[in-house]
Amino acid sequence: MTKRRALIILTLTAVVLVATLACVALFKFSPSELRLPSCSFRAQTGLYCPGCGATRAVRRLLRGDLLGALRYNSLIFLLAPCVAYILWYDARDFWRGEFVPRRRVRNVALFCLCAIIAFFVLRNLPCQCCEWLRPPHEVCL
Repeated sequence: MTKRRALIILTLTAVVLVATLACVALFKFSPSELRLPSCSFRAQTGLYCPGCGATRAVRRLLRGDLLGALRYNSLIFLLAPCVAYILWYDARDFWRGEFVPRRRVRNVALFCLCAIIAFFVLRNLPCQCCEWLRPPHEVCL
């Protein structure tokens, strides 16, 4: 095994371990008990960032409450499959030793960026029809 491959495997193992610990912490404790910081973007601008409510949404997902997760941040339902797709292709190419141009992955990443921007704009429109995109008020205070 080359040093580069060993370093990548070690890094991926560390990322999976940290993500697992974060999921366990979110499952066991509420975000208010963990004393997570409030959204500084919301505090400075008064606007909801695309990530507002994502921590509580992930916690709801871990507990099996899909509708509650959708209420806090519906963007994660769109981005999670896209990110999984990109990671799958990157991992597959890595294990095969192929590093081909990733036009398809680049298109998915561009779609994700456009979705984040659209979600940000729609979530902050002052109309009643976009109210469901905003998290409950206690989240980002």
